[in-house]
Amino acid sequence: MAASILKSTEEETFKVSIENLKSGKLVSFPTETVYGLGAHALNENAVLSIFQAKGRPLTDPVIIHISPSYDVKSLLKFSHPNQEIIFETLCKTFWPGPLTIVTHASSIVPSVVCAGTGFVSVRCPNHPIALKLLSESKLPIAAPSANRFGHVSPTTASHVMSDLGNVESLIIIDGGRCDIGVESSVVKIGEIRENFIGSDESQKCYNCDLIVLRRGAISSSQINDCLKSLNHSIHSSKSDSDSSSSSTSNQKPDIRCYCHDKDQSNTKKLSSIDHNIPLEAPGQNLKHYAPEHPTFLINPTNLPENLSSSSYVTNEELTQSFPLSSTVVIDFGGYLSKIKQFSLYYSDLSEKEDFQEAAFKLFDELRITESVENAKCVVLCSVLDSKFYLSSEIGPAVYDRMFRAASGQFGLLK
Repeated sequence: MAASILKSTEEETFKVSIENLKSGKLVSFPTETVYGLGAHALNENAVLSIFQAKGRPLTDPVIIHISPSYDVKSLLKFSHPNQEIIFETLCKTFWPGPLTIVTHASSIVPSVVCAGTGFVSVRCPNHPIALKLLSESKLPIAAPSANRFGHVSPTTASHVMSDLGNVESLIIIDGGRCDIGVESSVVKIGEIRENFIGSDESQKCYNCDLIVLRRGAISSSQINDCLKSLNHSIHSSKSDSDSSSSSTSNQKPDIRCYCHDKDQSNTKKLSSIDHNIPLEAPGQNLKHYAPEHPTFLINPTNLPENLSSSSYVTNEELTQSFPLSSTVVIDFGGYLSKIKQFSLYYSDLSEKEDFQEAAFKLFDELRITESVENAKCVVLCSVLDSKFYLSSEIGPAVYDRMFRAASGQFGLLK
C-alpha cells in the first residue's frame, strides 16, 4: 500500500499512526515549521527507512522530536554540569517552539540519528497535532522534513504526497498549512571552558559559545537575551563546591555565554563540502530547498535601466541564459516589479516587506514554479536590501532558504 492522507480531526488517525510508529513504519505530521517524516527514534531500522524514503545521505543527521513530558535528558549526555543548566534555560524559554538544540548524545540514541558524530539534535514542537502524536505515543520521533532530499520543504500534506506518495505504508496526517513555513533554528551548545579572572585570578569563570548552525524563527539575538539570565547563576561543579579551603568558596562563579551565527555566506566553501563527511546538523548543504528549474538570486539594486521582451537572465559567469519570457519571478516588496510585464509568471512574497509573511509563503511559491507551463528558470529577489531586514528576527532565515534554493548563485538581467 502506498502513502495515504488521513484527517487530523479523527481519533482513528492517531491510533493507526501510533501503530505505524511502534511497528517501525513512517508517519508524516505537521509542525509549526514544516511537515516532518517521522519514525521511532530509538528504532535504528525505522530511522534508516527515513533516509531510504527521502534519498537522504547517512551523513546528514535528523532531529528527534519529543513531547513536553518526555525525559529528554535520557537522550543526552553533558560533559559539564553547566551545559545542562544552559540546556534547561533554553528549553524553559523556547519550548515548545521552533528551536532545535544540539548536544552530546547518550548511548541509547542510534548512531544513524546522529550521522555518527556523537551529537544529537532535539526539539519539542509547538503544534497541536505533533504534540498529540508525541504525547499519546510516548515515543521520541526522529523527523527531518517530509520531502525528497534537497527539494523544497513541505508546508502542506499535499506537498508531502507529491514527493513521497510512493512510500510504502506511509501515513500523512493532514493538519493544514504550517504556521511559520521555514524549519526550526538549530543551536549547538559548545564545550564549557574554565578560566580564572581578577587581579589574583582567584575567581573562576566559565565560558561557553553557542552557535546557530541553521537559521530559523528564533535568532541568535533572542538566544543571547535568554542567556543573559544566566550571568552569575551558573553553579560550579561538585569538585569546585567541595573546595572549602578556597577563600572564594562562597562566591558564585561567573558565566559568559555568547551565541553567534555560523558563517553561511561563503559559497565556495559551502560548495566544497565533502558529502562523505558527517554534518553536525541538518540544513548545511549549499543546494537545499531547491525547485526543479535553475534558480538565481537577483540583487534589485543591479537592475538595468532598459528592460524589454528580449531581456534575459544569465548567471554571473555568463555561461547560462534564459529568456525573461520563460522566467518565474518571486519578488519581495515590489523590488523587481519593473520586470513583471516581461516575465512568464510573477508573485510577491510580501508587498509590505513582512518577513513573517514571506516565510509563510516561500516554500509554497517555490513549489508553484514547478507547475508553471513553459517555465525554464526561477529568479528570487534578494531580501538583504530591505529596510526591515536587520530588524527582523526571521529575515535571515528567509534569506538563507533563498540562498540555498539558488545554490548560492546570483543572476544578472541583460
